[in-house]
Amino acid sequence: MTSIKDYTVKTLNGMSIAIAIALLPSAVLGELLLFLSPYTPVALTMLDIVNFCARMLPFTIGICVASQYKMDAISTLSVGFAATIASGVIVNIDKGSYTFSGTGDVINAGLISGLSVWIIQKYLSNFKVSAVIIIPIVVSIVGGLIGVLLLPYVSLISRSIGDMINYFTTLQPVLMGMLIAMAFTSIIVSPISTVGIAYSIGITGIASAAANIGVSVAAIVFAIFCYHDKKTLGLSLIQLVGTPKMQLANFAKKPQMLIPCLIVSGVMGIITGAFGYEMPTKA
Repeated sequence: MTSIKDYTVKTLNGMSIAIAIALLPSAVLGELLLFLSPYTPVALTMLDIVNFCARMLPFTIGICVASQYKMDAISTLSVGFAATIASGVIVNIDKGSYTFSGTGDVINAGLISGLSVWIIQKYLSNFKVSAVIIIPIVVSIVGGLIGVLLLPYVSLISRSIGDMINYFTTLQPVLMGMLIAMAFTSIIVSPISTVGIAYSIGITGIASAAANIGVSVAAIVFAIFCYHDKKTLGLSLIQLVGTPKMQLANFAKKPQMLIPCLIVSGVMGIITGAFGYEMPTKA
């Protein structure tokens, strides 16, 4: 029987892969397409496509987590459906009418993906002929329902961190810059969305610059670590142009790997606050 530790590591591995797949198109092309979209319909269409890829993150998490266990198509798709429902990314705006809301709660999507895999392996793996009927019903509907019930409580994690960072913005600039830079360095290698927190508290000015520095430091440090370990330029570039969240599983196994990032981001955050650096605002 797979241990809780194995489930955790494999779930985080799947989430790391899914985050890279779903968010990489937007991370690489998003700003360029946004700039070009007023001038050409093709760029606007491509922008819609990369945004749609990002919205499919919860479904991709379910698929990638299930793939860690080499599950068949029926089980894999069912886990994907459960993760999508659990994330809250799809909102019912009217009877029979739905819309996307951001990228959903990544933590809940990962949690329900791991739980769904466990349910399949422990209780449903012995159903052979009737698996095509039983697995989609139990995993998609029951797993999704559990996710919906858990979502308000799991979302408290992100909201609590947002409240903490919002408090940091009220502090003296040097201390604020250091704490926010270190906080965002930590968040970028967690399942929590840095963009979601930044938008939820309306972070601007010095705080915004410190947050960006924190994310950039993590990306650069992990890119260097990755190249030193794997000697593969492509994997290193993904940390820079994509997201350091690919280090989710590695961070869970070796949290001490974050220490260099925290030291560098803390120093850079102090400099940001001391000199009053701010992110430029769009006209």
